[in-house]
Amino acid sequence: MAAVTFCVAAPETERLDRFVADQLALSRTVAARLIAAKRVTRDGAPLRASARLERGAVVTVELPAEDPPRTYAPAHRELSFVYEDEHLAVLDKPPGLVVHPGPGHWDDTLVNVLVGRGTALSQGSTAGRPGIVHRLDRDTSGLLLVAKTDSAHRRLTRLIEQRKVERVYAALAWGHFAKSPVDIEAPITRHPKDRKRMAVLAGGRHAVTHAAVVARFAQTDLLRLTLGTGRTHQIRVHLAHVGHPVVGDPEYALGGSRRVTPSERRASCCTPPASRSPTRSAVSASRCARNGLPISRPRWPARQETALCLLNATPCSILGSSHRMSDAGVVRLLVFRVGTLVCAAEAERVREILPRLATTRIPGTPPLVAGLVNVRGTLVTVVEGWRALRQPEPPASNGTQSGTTVLLEVGEGRKVLGFTVDEVVDLLAADGAALDRRPALPGIDPTLVRAVGRRAGQLFVVLDTDALLTPILSS
Repeated sequence: MAAVTFCVAAPETERLDRFVADQLALSRTVAARLIAAKRVTRDGAPLRASARLERGAVVTVELPAEDPPRTYAPAHRELSFVYEDEHLAVLDKPPGLVVHPGPGHWDDTLVNVLVGRGTALSQGSTAGRPGIVHRLDRDTSGLLLVAKTDSAHRRLTRLIEQRKVERVYAALAWGHFAKSPVDIEAPITRHPKDRKRMAVLAGGRHAVTHAAVVARFAQTDLLRLTLGTGRTHQIRVHLAHVGHPVVGDPEYALGGSRRVTPSERRASCCTPPASRSPTRSAVSASRCARNGLPISRPRWPARQETALCLLNATPCSILGSSHRMSDAGVVRLLVFRVGTLVCAAEAERVREILPRLATTRIPGTPPLVAGLVNVRGTLVTVVEGWRALRQPEPPASNGTQSGTTVLLEVGEGRKVLGFTVDEVVDLLAADGAALDRRPALPGIDPTLVRAVGRRAGQLFVVLDTDALLTPILSS
């Protein structure tokens, strides 16, 4: 066992655990363990983690002998890496994969796969978790940071502690939130009777989750969630606590479908069974086999189609525009398909995304107006997207038309119109710094185009929704 002795030169130090961690280049977790083991002393007396030292204090830290490095059985599985260099890696963790070894999963975890791949991993602040800076639940997919060196591990951990790393999730939750965005602040601790679960109880650790509704369906809301803290099962526990559990969550969503009002519930044929992946960065939409009504659910491992895919980190570039939008900085776009045409509208204009709504036809209205629909007590005019953009009429399925109705604000938000599309493709952000001119595009009226962009190698047009829909209001 080695001992390190040093004298404090500053007028006063911060908390002892932080001070020791900074002086010896340790993580706060390791420093706290040394202090708890009474290996940090002053004049032979052990110190507390909250102690603050004055100038001239002599501190001794006893460092335990290094254990031989632990070995991990290699495993083999395909992984998708978003970024990688000699210091760190960012990978897209698939659902169903445990992050680090533990009871019941000693040789089939992400750590084992990285070892089998030959990836260098930091020692880590916790034994048995090399390279793991933060964790994701087994059934949660998404981006995960992995540290390759101890220096990178310490710096990444510090950035997370200082709230300089933003973690954003997407989840499908039962019911509808009364307002959006909303901050969920409730303490989380171990369940008193089931140690594998977490619960909101007084005396638990402080936890904050920021939630915003991205899309609303008949019985569920698609949420964008940002973590203010990083507690175990935080999103799932918080959403269940406020009465909107994650769809398909086998631990915390029991009875979740009962939160849907009986008049709107179609659980007998339209509620999907529990999913292995309750929280993820994408969802899919399909149609009920019995009545053809649109339903939404987490993307199944053996899915047949993907009709809705939001919050993907899809690279996007803007090629040209008819309006200078550089003042807007970053432009957020909802990308959708109408016939063979891929279009987009500014996300700020999108009020809501709903399944295809049955409309009431009004005599004397233009052919491109599908009719009126009652959306929670408000009559909304719905425009046929394929007619407005002069695309082929979509085929009917079992006598009903498929698709999605996007509610768009027109004329500075003074009016809302419904716009039917074949499918919603993506929600992305693009740099609007160089939107100066619009190139000519075949197949669409150039007066309706605000900009042209490229997504995953495919061109799409950003529609001028005012130019497209305002004439319909006047008619």
